[in-house]
Amino acid sequence: RAESDVVNLMRQYITNYHFGAAPDISELIEFEKEYNLINDNNLMRYEQEAIDLRRASETGFREEFVGKLRASIEAAQIQIAELNQALKGKRFGTDSYEIITRPSDNPEFKTYYDIIMDSDAITKHTLFTENLSKRKEVVLMELFNKIASFDPENDKFALQFLDYRYYMSYDIEVTSENGNKSYFSKVSKEKSGGETQVPFYIVIAASFQQLLSKNKRIDAGCMVLFDEAFNNMDESRIDAMMKFYNSLSIQLFIAVPPQRVSNIVNYVTTSLAIVKDNDFAIVEAFKREVA
Repeated sequence: RAESDVVNLMRQYITNYHFGAAPDISELIEFEKEYNLINDNNLMRYEQEAIDLRRASETGFREEFVGKLRASIEAAQIQIAELNQALKGKRFGTDSYEIITRPSDNPEFKTYYDIIMDSDAITKHTLFTENLSKRKEVVLMELFNKIASFDPENDKFALQFLDYRYYMSYDIEVTSENGNKSYFSKVSKEKSGGETQVPFYIVIAASFQQLLSKNKRIDAGCMVLFDEAFNNMDESRIDAMMKFYNSLSIQLFIAVPPQRVSNIVNYVTTSLAIVKDNDFAIVEAFKREVA
């Protein structure tokens, strides 16, 4: 019975697949060879499919990573350009300011930046194919290996490589009324007072305005509280700074000592005078009397 069933199965296989063997138990070794051949071929095919799938997924990850990183850098550049437009033509005292961005001063990040922002490679949408040179492909593979590494010593660096801000350097260009230019990174080490406070408040404005631009789909506001703001700045710088802030989408709450009220009051919609009386604070609406 069992032998008859096997012979019938052999006959069916010969008919269905045109196998060149006789439907006889004596030919069983030929069927075994056929089985091993098919099995080995399938394993090889599945192994190759797995390799191809892995390569495709890795390529997809790389292209998506580079695309998102480039988009973040470009978005930051656009936001800074908008802030510079708001700063254009404004003088804070005798100086005007412009936020400057460039590739990172760190050689490693700069190398990655140059490849990621390569316009020709991006335009042709072939970053990881024939358009990317072998040297650049090797460099980017080093970056991906660092990101994918699970070595605790590399975790800190992996996080940095995921953050677009590390691929850029930032500064503020200061232009005096006679056209001389300097950079805040240098001025901040040599001067004090209004010269250093103005760039500080410009950077604060840039930070909050960038947050607003990044989350513009969310119906929410932005409130910024300054305590004893502009304490080292003269009147002309304060006037220019308030005009600049009023051009942005930021709601300011400013606490200033009495001597600064006259510089601020014309640029705000609400003024409150706060007087401390022992353990209590008295709050009264403040209105400037116009003669």
